[in-house]
Amino acid sequence: MKAVFFFAIVFALSGCSASRPVVGYDKFNDEIYRGTVNMSFVNGRGSIDATGEKTHSRAIGVALWQYGHGDTRGGIVNIQSTDGRRIRGEWMTMRMDAGYGSGVDQNGNDFIFGFGLTPAEDSEFIRTNGSGHRFTSSLFSK
Repeated sequence: MKAVFFFAIVFALSGCSASRPVVGYDKFNDEIYRGTVNMSFVNGRGSIDATGEKTHSRAIGVALWQYGHGDTRGGIVNIQSTDGRRIRGEWMTMRMDAGYGSGVDQNGNDFIFGFGLTPAEDSEFIRTNGSGHRFTSSLFSK
């Protein structure tokens, strides 16, 4: 009986995480990054791993859930790039497992990203945000 209960808990918790594609735009290098974001709906943490298409610079970071519930959640993101930049920003969902975010590096350069986007949303994100549009909210300005 204990084994059945244990496996039921493991099964339930394993359904509370997801891996989704992430696309980002680095205005400083005029570069598109692609990779994955792994989200945990249990502890509110996510990991980001993306690589630049031109420079092959790697961006690795963590996202933390800070506010909201259901389809409207958001929080902060901290990313370290292999080119030495540290990016701090914010993300917000537009549905349970997809959303947008932005940040700035230590020199004030913009970085934007979208995660869990459909292929059509991915293309539109790159087309409309290629100019480095900055997503902002009250949390980001604190």
